[in-house]
Amino acid sequence: MSQEHFDPNRPVESPGHSASEEGEHNDPKERGGDTVSRTPHATTASRTNISWVISAVLAITLVVVYVQNNSVIQNKDNEIARLKDKLESSLADSSTRQREYEEKIASLNQIIEGARKEVEFASQPEATFMLSTRKPLFGGTGKIAVLKNISSRASPVTFIFRRPSTNQQRQYDMVFDAGQSKEIGEDEGWAVILDDTLEVIQSKHKGASYTFH
Repeated sequence: MSQEHFDPNRPVESPGHSASEEGEHNDPKERGGDTVSRTPHATTASRTNISWVISAVLAITLVVVYVQNNSVIQNKDNEIARLKDKLESSLADSSTRQREYEEKIASLNQIIEGARKEVEFASQPEATFMLSTRKPLFGGTGKIAVLKNISSRASPVTFIFRRPSTNQQRQYDMVFDAGQSKEIGEDEGWAVILDDTLEVIQSKHKGASYTFH
C-alpha cells in the first residue's frame, strides 16, 4: 500500500467537487444562457423614468391647486364686490333717510315755533296807545298823528310809518310817561296822508297796525 506525501502548500479540495465544477458555477455563460445579468445602464434609465413621472405628477398637482385657488379668489372678490355694493346702497339709503328726518325735524320745529309765538301773542295784553289825527293849526301838508299812552305806567314804544304808494317808511323810537300824549307830523318828518299805515311795537304787548283814512 502506497503512502502519499502531505504537502502543506497544496490547496485542499472539497469532497465531490473539482476545480472544473467550481468554474461551472462561477461562469454564467456555462449555465444554459437563461440568466439575465443587470447592467448599470438599465438602472439609470429606470431611475430617470421614475423621476419624470414624479415631476409630471407634481406639475399637474400644482396646476390643479393654482386653478382651484384662482377660482376661490375670484369667488371671494365677487363676494367682496357684492358686499361693497350693498354697503354703498345702504349708506345712500341711510343718508337719504337722514336728510328726510332732518327736514321733518326742521318743519316740526317751525310749526312748534309758530305755535309758541301764537300762544305768546294771545297771552299778551293789547298795546296801551291810542291813535288819533288832527289838521295842522296853521296849514301845511297832510295831518298830524296824535299818540297817547293810556296806561298808568311809563312805556317805551316804536312807531313805524309806511307809505305804500312810494315804498317810503320812517321809524320813531319814543318813551311815554303814564297818560302822556305826543304828536308826529310834518315838523317831525312825517306828514300823514291818505292810506299811510302805522305799526305800533310795544314790549310785552300785542302789536297793533292802523291805516289812515
